[in-house]
Amino acid sequence: MSERHEIDQRYYVETAARALQLLRAVAALDRPASLGEIVEVLGWSKPAVYRLVRTLETEGALRQQDGRGYVMGPAMITLGQAALRATRLPEIARPHMERLAAELSETIVLTVLDGDEVVYVDRIEADQLLIPRTRLGSRLPAYCTSTGQMLLSGLDDDEVRRRVAGREFVQRAPHTLKSIEELLERLDETRRRGYAINDEELAVGHRAAAAPVFDHSDRVVAAISVSVPSARVALSKLERFAVEGLMPAADAISFALGGRSAVLLAG
Repeated sequence: MSERHEIDQRYYVETAARALQLLRAVAALDRPASLGEIVEVLGWSKPAVYRLVRTLETEGALRQQDGRGYVMGPAMITLGQAALRATRLPEIARPHMERLAAELSETIVLTVLDGDEVVYVDRIEADQLLIPRTRLGSRLPAYCTSTGQMLLSGLDDDEVRRRVAGREFVQRAPHTLKSIEELLERLDETRRRGYAINDEELAVGHRAAAAPVFDHSDRVVAAISVSVPSARVALSKLERFAVEGLMPAADAISFALGGRSAVLLAG
């Protein structure tokens, strides 16, 4: 689900909104999507979906892949890259991520929040792959990721409830959270601690810690994380990574964005 703002009906164009909803649906599937699958996900009539798909295909926003279905088209690459450049977040964060990856020799990830999902903005892979490789722009549910929990902790509980309403808490690993109530308890703990810890909630054998990135208004706008194998890195060591590595890196990125220190805000 994507973040919704209050709608002023005077300036709301339904067709434009539907085009974006369709593109998000195709992107979320992360594989070629047939017309029937798009209809099923969106719940619209087949003729309406077909007209919109053909229009988006003509404009380069969608393309057919070997007759197996529709994927994002070349026009979306240009728009996505322009959106990332506009935020300057990847450009600012990259040097700090590189230093952190060299220091810890583990996978470092930068994400932002979109509705109740995290979107991968940048990633530096360690030699050992813990979870299936994710491309930039890939999405995961926020409830079961360290960066997602960190980002959700920057919202009040009512907003969290609104965003995850209707989200199924799929049991992905031994310790995946099972309900909104468990998630809210975790977010409260994360706010008090100042960083997030995820212990086999996303995948078996996977642990991660995340720290918040603040903008000039002291709003959590991104999260940076380190992923480690549970067989090699104990929780105590992961917490040390968070305090001694992640939080200083996140603070440096926040400072460059005009934000304050996570340590000061936590205090």
